Amino acid sequence: AALTHLLAASSAADDAHEVAIPAAEPLPGDWPQGCQVFPASHAQARLWFLHQLQPDLTAYHLPALWRLRGDLNPDALAQALTDLITRHPTLRTSFQLHGSDVVQIIHPPAPVHLDGEPLSDRDPELVIQAWQQREASTPFDLASGLLLRTRLLALGEQEHVLLPNHHHIASDGWSLSVLARDLTALYDAHRDGQVPQLPTLPVLYQDYAAWQRKRLSGQHLQNLHDYWIPQLIDLEPLELPTDHPRPATSSHQGLSVAFEIEASVLEPFEELCRSQGATLQMGLLALVALLLHRTSQQDNVVIGVPFWGRNHPDLEPLIGFFINTLPIRTRFEGAQSFRQLLAQVRDTSIAAYDHQDMPFEKIVEALNLDRDTSRNPLVQVMLQLIELPEATLQGMRGLEVEILSTKSESSKLDLSFYLHRTADRGLHCLISYATDLFNADRIQRLSS
Repeated sequence: AALTHLLAASSAADDAHEVAIPAAEPLPGDWPQGCQVFPASHAQARLWFLHQLQPDLTAYHLPALWRLRGDLNPDALAQALTDLITRHPTLRTSFQLHGSDVVQIIHPPAPVHLDGEPLSDRDPELVIQAWQQREASTPFDLASGLLLRTRLLALGEQEHVLLPNHHHIASDGWSLSVLARDLTALYDAHRDGQVPQLPTLPVLYQDYAAWQRKRLSGQHLQNLHDYWIPQLIDLEPLELPTDHPRPATSSHQGLSVAFEIEASVLEPFEELCRSQGATLQMGLLALVALLLHRTSQQDNVVIGVPFWGRNHPDLEPLIGFFINTLPIRTRFEGAQSFRQLLAQVRDTSIAAYDHQDMPFEKIVEALNLDRDTSRNPLVQVMLQLIELPEATLQGMRGLEVEILSTKSESSKLDLSFYLHRTADRGLHCLISYATDLFNADRIQRLSS
């Protein structure tokens, strides 16, 4: 069964990676005073190159928004943010090209000065909305050495809104949970006048980047290459019906449509997946592939499935860009039942998980695809079943914390399907779409 295989593969991966990740050696050179320089990870290098092509790109921002009710200590919060940036060097990193390679330059820690912006007589919802629009339209400077921006709005003495925003080159969805957990512990310690007691991190992100590059060599790299390239060669780009002609260069502007799948509908579908030895994500992947096949009339559909990529236990407590996109290809041939389709997706997914070490960037490079600035290479649609706990500051002493929704007006791909478990075991679904291509009514029809 798929679940048994995945658990066994995960256990085997853990056993294989029990060897400690070694500390990376800084690169020699004439670097800014106090800085250390290391090779960037493959994922970081791809985002850096993308940023050079589109310096105003904001699609890779990762904002959060929390309402804090109670007796907030702003000085303790500022010190906690200082300690957070000290603890996680990715948040104080800049990037540049060194020869033909992208390097990450880790800057020394600097104090965070967090000034609370008073509400005065302004409408709080309009201020928060303006904040979000400003963050959504203000790109990060990847040469600045600061990849975390934080705003604090004082609605009153007992009520504040906190908006931290950081760049994907330094972080990912898992990392946001780490950020919230560490920030809570650091704030509580400083609020109580104590020295924070967070456990020492066994490795840092720069150690992972060097370890990743060393592992991706020799026979291991060849085995990964031998799996992925035959899987994906000779693919045509996905051509969905659009409302607007595809521009020569994507603006990455986007909107989203939300809908719910009730537990009463999801439960029998999940039971069908289990009966075929498939996970819910595999079943959802089969459904979306079928939808795209019928919409595009193409017999080969590739959907990107994000994989957390923390394939060593020492990587779990780090803030960093670990997530990897696995391009899952589904082939439609003749009169195929849904059970047969599900079996194909199950087997293809398991094989992809077994070869998850190959970075998406290296797959694209090996396929030698023609450069096309109008679309993402290889993958134009993504599906992500998000089962991480929400990133929250619940537990901050003396505060009641409410997670506020963040509105995104960007889309990395043509379409992205984000699915979250709800408390009643249904699914909250969000389809993010490129407004360069689609109108809202088309996506509404797609969601129904």
